Amino acid sequence: MPTPNPVDLERYLNTLSTQFSVYLALLLIYGAVGLILSKKDGLQKPYNLLAPYLLLVFLFEALAHYFSLAYRNNAPPYHVFSWMQLCFFGYVYYHSFSETKRKIAVFWVVVMLLVLSICASFFVHRFWQFPKFNLLSLTLVAVSFSLFHFKEMLQYPGQKSLVREPMFWINTAHLVFFGLSFFIWEIQGIGGRGSWVFKLIFSVNLIMYTAYFFALMNNRFTKSA
Repeated sequence: MPTPNPVDLERYLNTLSTQFSVYLALLLIYGAVGLILSKKDGLQKPYNLLAPYLLLVFLFEALAHYFSLAYRNNAPPYHVFSWMQLCFFGYVYYHSFSETKRKIAVFWVVVMLLVLSICASFFVHRFWQFPKFNLLSLTLVAVSFSLFHFKEMLQYPGQKSLVREPMFWINTAHLVFFGLSFFIWEIQGIGGRGSWVFKLIFSVNLIMYTAYFFALMNNRFTKSA
């Protein structure tokens, strides 16, 4: 492990860009508001984990910024976060699919990719390199599960319109984010920090987590209607 550079609170806050500060603030707001409303009304699975997950994203993004200052490398937090993302996606889709065989498929696909991702973090990329294999695993899970779930939603439509279904927002968010971000990370070498590449990454991240918040609110208001 590299020797860390000293990072105090003043330096930490002064090095936050305006865009990243807004991103962190919205994550905190989405998570806190969602958690308050969840505690008040209660949410069914899998939406009961949306608010805690948003707060977890906030913590990992804040930690990644600390690593970028202390070690000039923010890869380690993203390795661990990618494992948690796989577990979260597995939880969401396991409780969203109605067919038992699809639930079983979700479980074993996630378990297999989780084991492979952890091994890749320790033995392939190490913790100080960007976790490309983990990103590939997340992309495979998010895109394929979203497409299959969209198919199920069309085959067995509910009484509500499609845009009022919380999973519509989650599936759309996954298709947009992982479709764009995988391409963006593949070409990240063409630009430095602060280039349009990283600005676009923050933008699509925020779109995904805003869609999560829409899903949370949609579930709450539909339930209480």
